[in-house]
Amino acid sequence: MADTICQGVIPTEHDDLGNRIFYLSKAEAQREVLDHFLEYQRLFLAGEWSFDDAMVVDHFVRKVEILPDGSLRDASGNTWGAKFEV
Repeated sequence: MADTICQGVIPTEHDDLGNRIFYLSKAEAQREVLDHFLEYQRLFLAGEWSFDDAMVVDHFVRKVEILPDGSLRDASGNTWGAKFEV
């Protein structure tokens, strides 16, 4: 998930076809968040990003329920439709 200014919390992990990606465990999802952060660090070290941009952790883990129609609902009651839209 990511927390955006205009859209609030949104699902961010999806494959090349636009399908959402889910993780079977919290630890697996946290490893993915850390992988994103380390990529930002690599971009800074390569001179492609600023230090401030590289230090931002903009992904986070949120447990969701997948509803029968394919939509999502989190513990706060936020819902997202069955089709992921960027």
